[in-house]
Amino acid sequence: MSPARTLYDVQVWSRGRFGGTMAHMSVSWEDVVAQASTLPEVTESTSYGTPAIKVAGKLMGRLRTESEGALALRCSTEDKQALVAGPDPAFFTIPHYDGYNYVLVDLDRVDPDELSELIDDAWYIVAPPKIRKARLADDADQA
Repeated sequence: MSPARTLYDVQVWSRGRFGGTMAHMSVSWEDVVAQASTLPEVTESTSYGTPAIKVAGKLMGRLRTESEGALALRCSTEDKQALVAGPDPAFFTIPHYDGYNYVLVDLDRVDPDELSELIDDAWYIVAPPKIRKARLADDADQA
């Protein structure tokens, strides 16, 4: 497995030194909020003084305003490892997030459909069991 990709690696990739670039796609914070808001009990809030999305008051993700920016999004350990080690430069980490189940997402590079799946996954990880159960029941009723 390759080592965790850092912001430097993402910047180098974007200049084509690792064999090419990914197609440029851009997702705004408003798009993130709109997608997350389709899920039960999700609200726009703040965390550490930055815009955030929460489910039932629990943090799903936040828009980092530090120098490297990006969306810090909750994920499983396995997903973080796969995304950071994979070829897509939209996903990276920094030492601050070592040991935490958050992946950093470059909103200027991420595929909107993949981000939508990751937001849904973050919801399932963070949502309290009662809310998850109610959503599963609603999904089963609609099937």
